[in-house]
Amino acid sequence: MQTGDPLARGLCEPGTWIGFDLETTELEPGAGIPSGITCAAAGTPDGTVGHWYGRGSDGRPTPTMGRAQALGMLRWLRHWQQCGHRLVAWNGAGFDLQLLGVVSGCPQLAADVMWELYDPMLQVLWQRGFPVGLARAAEGLALRVAKSMDGAQAPAAWLRGEHGAVLEYVAADVRMTIAVTEAIEARGELRWVTRRGTVAVEPMPALRPVRELLALPTPDQSWMREPIPPDGPVAWALAQASLPAAVSVA
Repeated sequence: MQTGDPLARGLCEPGTWIGFDLETTELEPGAGIPSGITCAAAGTPDGTVGHWYGRGSDGRPTPTMGRAQALGMLRWLRHWQQCGHRLVAWNGAGFDLQLLGVVSGCPQLAADVMWELYDPMLQVLWQRGFPVGLARAAEGLALRVAKSMDGAQAPAAWLRGEHGAVLEYVAADVRMTIAVTEAIEARGELRWVTRRGTVAVEPMPALRPVRELLALPTPDQSWMREPIPPDGPVAWALAQASLPAAVSVA
């Protein structure tokens, strides 16, 4: 966090959801992930959000987050995770934590966080065979939350010095992630708006951490032209030394 820990007061009860998200530099052609992080945020269900980003000698945000800020965020996430809280990020297993591991220089710590992460997008990939976008899930669940800008605009906006707008955008994504996660947990199902405009439903009687998803049967993807392997998003972490033992989810 930039100053203190404003989320601490919302983390009095074990098991509280902590949502997080980050914004990045533009993706270079042919690259798997962006080369840098511009800013990041984490929040709790009470609506409180804290931010991470670099600061120059003049106190203004820097173009990208440095190693120290990325490592600080990873350590913060792991601390609250080990205190019994539930971290959730939409596509966080395959994207956010992978990039935090690269920028921080500590992919092992990022992997440790990832195994205990809740990632509803990864869960629907394992159950249904394809991912679902956060905004489509929010719409399908009839939640009154919306993105404040197109995510593709965020890298350029940050470089133009529109830091407040980008910080507001990443905070809104964090709040949307928490709202969608709580709705899934309350209803026992994920609902989303398809490309055809219809509402699809996938039962989710329990949200599972990543380590449990890897023990689930793989979905039928025989009907797809270019299926995404369910374990593909976490391939970056499978080579880390502390891969957890598979657990039974029967």
